[in-house]
Amino acid sequence: MISALYVDDEGALLEIGKLFLERGGNFSVDTASSAKDGIELLGKNSYDAVISDYQMPEMDGICFLKNVRENFGNIPFILFTGRGREEIVIEALNNGADFYIQKGGNPKAQFAELKNCLSKSVGKKRAEMEVLRKEAELFEADKKISVAEKVMQSSYQKLIESEKEIRETNQLMTDLVNFLPDATFAIDREEIVIAWNLAMESFSGIPPEEILGKKLSDISLPFYRDHRPLLAQSMLKSKNPDEAGYISVSREGNTLFAQSNISLTNKPDAYAAVTASLFYNTNGEVKGAIESIRDITEYKLGERSIREANRKLREAESELKLQIENLSAGKKALLESEKKYRALYENMAEGSALHEIIYDDFGKPVDYRLLDVNPAYEKILGISRDYASGKSACEVYGVLKPPFFDKYLNVALTGEPLKMNVFYEVMNRYFSISAFSTGKNRFVTVFSDITDEMRTKEALVQSEERLRTLINSTPDIVCFKDEKGRLMIANDAYVRFFSLEGIDYRLNTNSELSLFAHPLLQEALKNCEISDNEAWNLGRLIINEESFLLPEGDKKIFEMLKVPLFHADGSRKGLVVLGRDVTYRKNAEDKLIHANQKLKLLGSITRHDIVNKVTAILSYLSLICEISENNSTQEFTKKIESLVDEIHAEVLFARDYSVIGSADPVWQNLENIMPFSSVPKTVSFNADVSEVEIYADIMLKKIFANLLSNSVMHGGGVTSVNVYLKSNFNNLTIIWEDNGCGIPDNMKEKIFERKVGKNNGFGLFLVREILLLTGIGICETGTENEGARFVILVPQECWRKIEGSDSV
Repeated sequence: MISALYVDDEGALLEIGKLFLERGGNFSVDTASSAKDGIELLGKNSYDAVISDYQMPEMDGICFLKNVRENFGNIPFILFTGRGREEIVIEALNNGADFYIQKGGNPKAQFAELKNCLSKSVGKKRAEMEVLRKEAELFEADKKISVAEKVMQSSYQKLIESEKEIRETNQLMTDLVNFLPDATFAIDREEIVIAWNLAMESFSGIPPEEILGKKLSDISLPFYRDHRPLLAQSMLKSKNPDEAGYISVSREGNTLFAQSNISLTNKPDAYAAVTASLFYNTNGEVKGAIESIRDITEYKLGERSIREANRKLREAESELKLQIENLSAGKKALLESEKKYRALYENMAEGSALHEIIYDDFGKPVDYRLLDVNPAYEKILGISRDYASGKSACEVYGVLKPPFFDKYLNVALTGEPLKMNVFYEVMNRYFSISAFSTGKNRFVTVFSDITDEMRTKEALVQSEERLRTLINSTPDIVCFKDEKGRLMIANDAYVRFFSLEGIDYRLNTNSELSLFAHPLLQEALKNCEISDNEAWNLGRLIINEESFLLPEGDKKIFEMLKVPLFHADGSRKGLVVLGRDVTYRKNAEDKLIHANQKLKLLGSITRHDIVNKVTAILSYLSLICEISENNSTQEFTKKIESLVDEIHAEVLFARDYSVIGSADPVWQNLENIMPFSSVPKTVSFNADVSEVEIYADIMLKKIFANLLSNSVMHGGGVTSVNVYLKSNFNNLTIIWEDNGCGIPDNMKEKIFERKVGKNNGFGLFLVREILLLTGIGICETGTENEGARFVILVPQECWRKIEGSDSV
């Protein structure tokens, strides 16, 4: 049983994670909703491993990992999170995480991987602990041997009370040393070798006769792969053996114990336990040191039969006790897990059913039986649990062959899980089904009804087919591009125009496709990308004209409409491109412009001649009036003059009207076109219209000159004119007010008709016509006897603030 602590700020994930991990009975999981709570549980309880999310409030998974490493040692730690950035993975592993698992995907596979990582990390940790325990046992054993050797040395010291006893003891010691199983040697205080047993000869390759009676030279290199004092030398010189490269150094009285890696002739990567003790004369003076070297490689591998047997016995006793404890805890956990699984099973949105394979009398699988179903099964299929439980699939579904039998049989017999989206004709519905085995001949299905989703996909495919049919039926070129400007869909007209028949244009940019196009069209294709980027950068529809020189020598002009599409976050989504051949229209427009220019020239010449002749007629009439004394003649002459004046006004009207719309509208500073210079001295003129520009015909200036003329000439003694602005719902209102006699209600619309008004030669008719060219309206809303009030309504697209302005 592995005990784990699972920390995540998502309560639902904690619950389902605990449920999945404890289902097999091999794991016991405690949960915490924050790193702070997790640290508190770690302080109270002992866990085999920790599982942690990364993104949590107050303390994230990395900080939690550092805290665990600092306060709770090397307990296995697994980072289980939805954040998959590489830098987080590297940081987690650098700080001691054992595994990193990214959330998402199939929950069963995900938690199976989590279980596997838990088992591996805990198994590794337990193995390391077991190795340390074995080393401790071996170390204790070595201590006991050393104690025995200490006793032997004590006896030896007692025997040296006399020279004879010394010689006899020396001989005895030599014999004893020679036949000791461990490689042993002894040196006196001058480091002269006085004992070198057979095991030492075999161990070092140096026979006794070459070393006895000689000063101990450096023999550490072949053993330890470096130059270091031997343990016996360290004892004599009172040096710290830790500094000489030994490990697990301990001291018991005058005996020193240590371990080290060694290199032997037949075993280059061996491991040795080294023991060294001082020996004394009867006066308690140090006479030398004795050192034994034991090859404990087999100990490390756990193959020493006696210790292995003892270890197994202790393990068996411990395991038996643990199994008894785990049996009780496992039973409790199993009941708890079953309770939670049942709650999940009963409340899950997906339908689920437990089945077992049915065999006939000959042992052939023929059907499967429904053992249990959940409420969602009843809701989705309309089949009650009471009716379905215990019946075969053929009975429940009213069919001769159980649904998807071969696939389910394979799951039950092999244990290989299954996931599929299928259409079941009997119910005329689509289902997404997952199946997995719960034991031999048994399997569970989890399913959901995806009929609406699949029907929506089918409708989408049909819609796409209709769209392709539609765009292919138009003579205009149509294409859709992705966020990188690569073609996704292009109609037949597009493919034919750029000679791309037989070429897979999809996911290629215009520049890439230009390599396959006719040389005359290559540059044109590349230039299309410039206007594509213009549409994206402006973030709105653009319309422009693009010219193409065809291989046949003709020049085609296309009106290109480009609509950029964006995601909710403002990033590029795609581009819709529509192109219409306007060559014929452009040629017609050019001819019309040329014809209009001729007509304009003719009209100008004709008006000029008429004006000259009218001037001559008026001059003659004036002379007649002067020389004639006949009243009747003078009366008729004045009527003729009036008619000629009207002809002259009509000619001037035709001249002015022909200018309207002859040039494109332009942006005009409203303050700059106010008729300040034409205001009479008797009139106070105030225009608060600064820092605004209007998009209108070039004759806009004459509009305000005409309004001033109307106020002065027809206002009945106007002494004040005010012009100001108002903004409402993104529209701009220009208001012209005077303090004259005003305009009667029955004339408020008639004044904008042709031939209404006197002596202005222009009229409010042309004022309204000029403004309407760009969608600007004008009306009169004043009160009679209080003054005229002209309201000019400018739509949003026809006005703008001058940059840096805060007015309006």
